[in-house]
Amino acid sequence: MNDDISRGARDQRATFNAKHWHNHNRRCNPHSETMTDTAELSTPAYIQYRVKRDLNGAAAWLAAKWRASIWYKLLVLAVLGVLAVWVAVFVWLASDLPDAETLLVYETPLPTVVRGADGEIVHNYARERRVQLQYEDFPEKLKQAYISAEDKTFYSHGGVDFTG
Repeated sequence: MNDDISRGARDQRATFNAKHWHNHNRRCNPHSETMTDTAELSTPAYIQYRVKRDLNGAAAWLAAKWRASIWYKLLVLAVLGVLAVWVAVFVWLASDLPDAETLLVYETPLPTVVRGADGEIVHNYARERRVQLQYEDFPEKLKQAYISAEDKTFYSHGGVDFTG
């Protein structure tokens, strides 16, 4: 008889623990569903459920870390500071950019040559009609005039004339 009472008490305890666990799980995570519940969801609803569940878990983890560690707070503040500086630099650099409408009618002063896959010229874009010449196409007197005006020792040094 004593064995029957203890077995009954064990069964009651097991039933109570299972119910308690289920209720505790529902209270702590109201969005928790079993695999049979999620199997019945449509694809968009399942994606929404997973994102919500995973974000709630991530938010709880971050909140616990924030409360527990001063180093974590410093790390988060440092990351946010770097992010704020990056955004400020981006806004500062982007404030100088032209509008999209001005880019639609922009023509470069120098010619821009668009070539096809075979190397043939498809189109030229330019404000002024200029012709590109090779170095050999310049007259010899013109080459000598530029060199004498700019760098008399052009042919005798290796690219940089330290003495001037």
